Amino acid sequence: MTRRISISLACMFGTLACGDPGGRSDADTGIATLDTGNDDVDSGNGSESSSESGTLLDLGMGESSTGEECVAQSIEPEVGKAPVDVILVIDTSPSMDPASSSVEANINQNFAQIMANSGLDYRVIALAGYGGGSSLCVGPPLGGADCANPPALPANTANFFHYDRSTGSGVFLESIIAWYTMPDPHGLAPGGWSDWVRPEAAKVIVGITDSTSQDANDPSKGDLFDMQLLALDPGQFGSAQDRNYTFHTINGLPAKPMPTDPWLAQEPLQFGACQGYAGGVAAGPEMQQVSILSNGLRFPMCQFAAFDVVFNAIAQGVIVNTPLACSFEIPAPPDPNQTIDPDTIQVVYTPGQGAPIVFTQVAGLAECTATGFYIEANTVVLCPEACAIIQGDPDAKLDLEFGCDVGFE
Repeated sequence: MTRRISISLACMFGTLACGDPGGRSDADTGIATLDTGNDDVDSGNGSESSSESGTLLDLGMGESSTGEECVAQSIEPEVGKAPVDVILVIDTSPSMDPASSSVEANINQNFAQIMANSGLDYRVIALAGYGGGSSLCVGPPLGGADCANPPALPANTANFFHYDRSTGSGVFLESIIAWYTMPDPHGLAPGGWSDWVRPEAAKVIVGITDSTSQDANDPSKGDLFDMQLLALDPGQFGSAQDRNYTFHTINGLPAKPMPTDPWLAQEPLQFGACQGYAGGVAAGPEMQQVSILSNGLRFPMCQFAAFDVVFNAIAQGVIVNTPLACSFEIPAPPDPNQTIDPDTIQVVYTPGQGAPIVFTQVAGLAECTATGFYIEANTVVLCPEACAIIQGDPDAKLDLEFGCDVGFE
């Protein structure tokens, strides 16, 4: 019978457009399909090679002994999602008791469990007063201790970190900035909550406060917070052109006709107040502005009895919107008798729209280019600009090519 083999062509000097080797070629993608006419592959020198015979193609040369261009092998690596750090910021003033209790009741089942089931590498960092009442205590499995009688210190785990400081609505956004490098009172985070965030992780901030009428209700305070956060640590939070954080607001803003539906980033600022909360609430346009800038969601905190829906929606959004990781292990070759020479590796990025782009290998981070990658141990690491390209493309696909001399030394 006829067997059709799809292969990627990577010639000497790294050129992808190698011409038609006798089959069907696509000039735009550099992918050719060969019809061999039988179950064995003609090696080009009059002999036949097959997986059954154990004879392998020579993958380490740019050109075969007969002068034919090298045929690279292509394999799809296992590229997971980037890690994600969820920063949960809760106003723990006395008026927040019903809302903070609802957070405690929902954070495990309707957020952490969903995140764990997704397979994401996640951690939750809580910035809130620690303890009972309106303060926050998160029990197992996310937290490490039973909160019926909270221990003296927060019981942090591999996925949960509690930064114990209290804030009210009046300085809510300011506290997030100030605490970034401020030691906690227990010595668990001597460098502030910055000790627990990871530079490779996407950031999701969830702010929960009643935003009382004492607030200035000035949207420009949100612009200032965004500017301060980005300047605080660009490696963690990104830039105004490429933010690495999303801010979700849960405060006293008015509800939609379906009260648990969020206001989206493209919808305007909301004024007034939601109904059904015993304390004073207000819309907090400054927080809303941060959500609009960072493509976040806005929920009315008066729906604290339905925080299961709110936390579920946020968790699902985190899973969907977390970008691809920018590093992955070199996969095993398709034939167990083969080895992959790292110096012959190229990465081919196929965008959701447009022609494939070849990422070429550089020696290390210091030599990075806009379409480069380097190898550490057995891991391919995309250069920062190349990383930004694939993370900005929800339909990105990566393939690893190996076996031909691509000029890397």
